[in-house]
Amino acid sequence: MALSRIRRFAALSLPIALVLATAAPMAAAASKNNASIIMRIGSTSAQVGSDAVELEVAPVMTEEQVTLVPLRFVVDSLEGELEWDPDIQLVTISHGGREIQLYIGKEVAYVDGNAVELDAAPEIVDGVTMVPVRFVSENLGQRVEWLPDTNQIVLHPE
Repeated sequence: MALSRIRRFAALSLPIALVLATAAPMAAAASKNNASIIMRIGSTSAQVGSDAVELEVAPVMTEEQVTLVPLRFVVDSLEGELEWDPDIQLVTISHGGREIQLYIGKEVAYVDGNAVELDAAPEIVDGVTMVPVRFVSENLGQRVEWLPDTNQIVLHPE
């Protein structure tokens, strides 16, 4: 009788253990997707959740007070996809069913085919595409927070 209880317990426990074992990595991935991203003007040190990250190029503030950030870092941190067409200097971002097209040097972008005016044109700095943080982040489902005392840009999941 005790042996049959043990077998029944084992038969019920195994599926539960398998569900829990697969749920833990999924929860970790989901928490990374929902992590805040922190960058600082003039600094190549950044943070995604609790992970420290080194940027290729530091975020900058234009003369018009528009913050430009490294596009690949933001898109990769949000697990989006990038395509680059060097012939026409076009960057295409795909994320969450949305497509954003940005042309280097042009103050017009396209979100799902609709033209949108930018505060500043994307540019290439030391081989890195830099884009207006508010436009790109908000179109990728992030809320942007500017902390002027520390020159930090914080992207929060919406």
